Amino acid sequence: MKLKHDREHPFDSDVPIHNWYYPLAVDTLPLSPTGVGQFLDMTRGGPAVRRALYLHIPFCDTICSFCPFIRKSAAENDLVDAYFSLLLAELRAKSKLSDAKINAIFVGGGTPSLLSARQVHELGETIQSSFDLSEMQEFSFEMEVKSVTVEKLRALKAIGVTNARLGVQTLNDQARNLFELSIPAKDAKSALALMLSNFDLVSADMLYAYDGQAQKDWEADIGEIVDTGVPLIDIYPLNPVASQTRLHKSAKRLGLAPPTARTRHDYRLTASDLLANAGYVPHNGHGFIRSRASACPTTDTYHFDYHEHVYGYKNYEILGFGVNAISNIQGISLQNTGLIHQYMKDVSERGIPRAALGRSDTYSRESRPLIFRLPYFGSVEKAAIDFLNVYPETLESLLALVQHGMVEDTGPTFQMTRQGWIWYTNCTYFLLPQHEKRMIDVQVSNARKDKRAALENMHLRLDA
Repeated sequence: MKLKHDREHPFDSDVPIHNWYYPLAVDTLPLSPTGVGQFLDMTRGGPAVRRALYLHIPFCDTICSFCPFIRKSAAENDLVDAYFSLLLAELRAKSKLSDAKINAIFVGGGTPSLLSARQVHELGETIQSSFDLSEMQEFSFEMEVKSVTVEKLRALKAIGVTNARLGVQTLNDQARNLFELSIPAKDAKSALALMLSNFDLVSADMLYAYDGQAQKDWEADIGEIVDTGVPLIDIYPLNPVASQTRLHKSAKRLGLAPPTARTRHDYRLTASDLLANAGYVPHNGHGFIRSRASACPTTDTYHFDYHEHVYGYKNYEILGFGVNAISNIQGISLQNTGLIHQYMKDVSERGIPRAALGRSDTYSRESRPLIFRLPYFGSVEKAAIDFLNVYPETLESLLALVQHGMVEDTGPTFQMTRQGWIWYTNCTYFLLPQHEKRMIDVQVSNARKDKRAALENMHLRLDA
């Protein structure tokens, strides 16, 4: 990827992936449950940190064709119940090896709202009895349309959930059929209305730049989701590299063409303009909040705190629970086994699952806020970064972005300009060191080779 002296399209190519874990390039070491416990015990009582909890519920009533995440059909109710019991066991076991106060909780999946109201209460009681929540700022819980009920929403409210998040994806029924979403758009609107009657902070996820989507379809989707009155809207381009092959086969069979790189970018501009006209301002790279406050380029009236732990400064950590969940502690990652039956066997026998330990170097940890937090949240505090231990390639790229008017050096901070924020994913990729860029390139290349997605030059090159 190269920068050009073209204000409208300053990059020569586009990144079709909108987010990824960082760093990708780490050497991993498999740890037994005992080894994981020893590691957590050794890191207890370390430097002062802000910590979040991530809980993974890997079951779905419907396996949507666009979804890249670890998930399994919820048809086996006994398996869901057994997994849930073991997730609580892992929470209790790891809490004894962690003394940090919890600032944010995110329950994701899969479909966490498949849990019954009774299980939601049990989850809340386990979290509250296991961790110090005295400094909690945010408790987010993902929901799916079919599993939104009054009883469940009241249970979420009772355990302290502050942000109820609904995977709407689209209000276009033809597109919902393409994604194999089994519930029509009118029911998604009804679910949103029910959530809005119970929570002040409700967010709706919306997908764009999928095969066959026309400009008018996207404009209509934005208009309809705005009309629901939902205060938070997150827009995501379809990830053609990780979505399922059957989605692209269905699109091809229906004669639906994938969007070009320029179309993908134009749709982002369309959404930004329409949302601004409707009174929404950006609070991060893809999130908007209904607010009267101005944004420059993002507002400080709302902050998605959990993502600070994913993309932010080095003193923000995560403790993960469930199959494939990732913890990040003192610059070291622990990724739980991705095999659900292995996870359940380990926790039933040892209380903690096996995991892969990955250690990143000092350069990676110090560079992360510049690579991710700056483009995503819109700014970084210079005092929080040891610039002597930032990748030289990242510093060189940062200066290039400053020179091209996409980043502003304010003295105490680096801040994205409006132009830079519009290209936040490309800026993130551009700031990566070469060895990390190569790993992203391999993912895209492999997707092209195995025909997962019809990614030709016009879908990747902005100058094609």
